[in-house]
Amino acid sequence: MSLRKISTNVRNIIKLGSLRLGYRLGFALAPGLAAEQAARLFLKPQRQAPTWLPEPQEHAPARSGPTAFRLLGPQGELFAWSWGSGPTVLVVHGWEDDHRGLTPLIDRLTWAGFRVVALDLPGHGKSAAAPGGLAPIPVLAEAVAAVARLVGPLEAIVAHSLGGTAAMLALSELGIDARRAVILASPNHPEHFARGVARLLGLGDRQFSRMRAAIERLAGRPLDALHLPPLLRRLNLPALFLHDAGDRVVPLQHSRDNVAAWRGARLEVLHGLGHRRLLADPQVLEQVLGFVAGSTAQTGIMQAERAA
Repeated sequence: MSLRKISTNVRNIIKLGSLRLGYRLGFALAPGLAAEQAARLFLKPQRQAPTWLPEPQEHAPARSGPTAFRLLGPQGELFAWSWGSGPTVLVVHGWEDDHRGLTPLIDRLTWAGFRVVALDLPGHGKSAAAPGGLAPIPVLAEAVAAVARLVGPLEAIVAHSLGGTAAMLALSELGIDARRAVILASPNHPEHFARGVARLLGLGDRQFSRMRAAIERLAGRPLDALHLPPLLRRLNLPALFLHDAGDRVVPLQHSRDNVAAWRGARLEVLHGLGHRRLLADPQVLEQVLGFVAGSTAQTGIMQAERAA
């Protein structure tokens, strides 16, 4: 390990230790305020560019510039982009990424003859956040629904991680329609991440209960009301779930539970790709394309690609 890497790790450990000490004192002296700050930390994405951007795929030609547009979302201005022409596929990125993280998927679908629309979710990329910079799941879902209504009808919606959670909420509660859905490594309950943040801050069960109550007040809904399987029982459209068995961010069981509740859904378990690498994996891209296009349409697309 390089000296620079060691130095960075030491700084991160010191920073985390200071953060935990601050919250320990905060909950001792002003528990309500400390819980509010912890809740806001959980609900506020970092707006910097993604730390990773996948390499362009070899089969994807250079794309002409997309058509950019903006619209009024649930909490402010949303930015979105459109590539290509044909049946419309809406793609949705995950937490603390932006639409650029879906570049290989956008390229693959556009080259195969689809119009692809991608947005920056509230508080991500160029899109505005809710007051205070917050981006709770209901706000993300409303943004997905707003873009879907504008650009629909949708041939498919393809979404990753928390963007998939927002997409599933939009499908099950907000009345958006799509012929198919592809959900990539998405959680089905926000408490999974809320508890992760609480552990990072060194909070105990009693402190987490205060933090959870503050999250629910800021988000406008109980966390259990955002548990997806009961909501997904309302859906009856074909869906493909792709999830890596070794995903360290979102446990595979989340997708298993979602598929069990969603009529017409099936799960493909991946291996060795983790939480993000699946977005640039050529085999995964082909699986997504094949499902979005459908078997009959897929044959025509592949024939057209070979002829080109």
